[in-house]
Amino acid sequence: MNKMIRLALIITGILIYSFVLYAHEEPAKTIKEKEKKEQDRKEIQQNKIASCTVWKHSISNNKLESELNEKFLIVLYDTKGNISEMQVYKSNDTLDYKVVFKYDENNNMITDTDFNPDGTIVENIEYKYDEFGRVLEQLNFEEDGKVDSEFTYISDNNNKTVTLNKYLPNDVIEYQIIYKYEGSIDQGNNVEIIKQKPTGELIMRVENIFEKNNLRLQKKIFDENNQLMYYFEYSYFGNGDKFSTITKYSPDNQVKSKTIYTLNEIGFTDTVKVVDESGKVLSFSSYEYELVK
Repeated sequence: MNKMIRLALIITGILIYSFVLYAHEEPAKTIKEKEKKEQDRKEIQQNKIASCTVWKHSISNNKLESELNEKFLIVLYDTKGNISEMQVYKSNDTLDYKVVFKYDENNNMITDTDFNPDGTIVENIEYKYDEFGRVLEQLNFEEDGKVDSEFTYISDNNNKTVTLNKYLPNDVIEYQIIYKYEGSIDQGNNVEIIKQKPTGELIMRVENIFEKNNLRLQKKIFDENNQLMYYFEYSYFGNGDKFSTITKYSPDNQVKSKTIYTLNEIGFTDTVKVVDESGKVLSFSSYEYELVK
């Protein structure tokens, strides 16, 4: 899948499963995002997680076929708790592609490289950061090493925005993504995301609503005409920041689907079940962790 399509999927909230269910990571744009990445990294490191395998389970007559499951994704971690590699599988345990990540001494992701099953490079991304670990620039390279596109991240503290500009090789801006924050950029909540053409013509828009403890309660997705397409509501386990359910609604407030999470004994995702408005199971995934030996 093209990397920019993946970016669009991420910001629209279409990928609403646990972070390991899509094979790419976003760099931190703010100090708050960097701190969250450090929190996640240290949690992996302290629990000595070496890898996580995600299994997709077959469903028949709204019941799980316990013996019928397929490997979907393997996530490997380095000794510091960073994701070092993601392996995405097709049917019959066949590798579809893998993504390899490299980091600097401050645990900032500096390269993100896609490989075919035969080991050839499909795409490579390089990132540059400031001294606080906030991303400044992203360069996307094609398999032949030529620059495909460039992304710049520009912070505007007065307007409380971070603007991502995507440049094509001819230095023409293809689109912009404007992240708006409540409070300061570095410690505030990202309350709105606007994707637009250089002319200002809207492509899509996201609104986020947060509660007093800075947990996101709702995400609304709008189309190019600024019409609400659907929205998500979130609930969490206890006082933490891990999802217990994510419910998708239509513009007229009808439930379209619900994603239900369970956690294992050490607080990591154990299962993810998606059901439709009638409760019919659409998908079920389980997570298997291997510890450092």
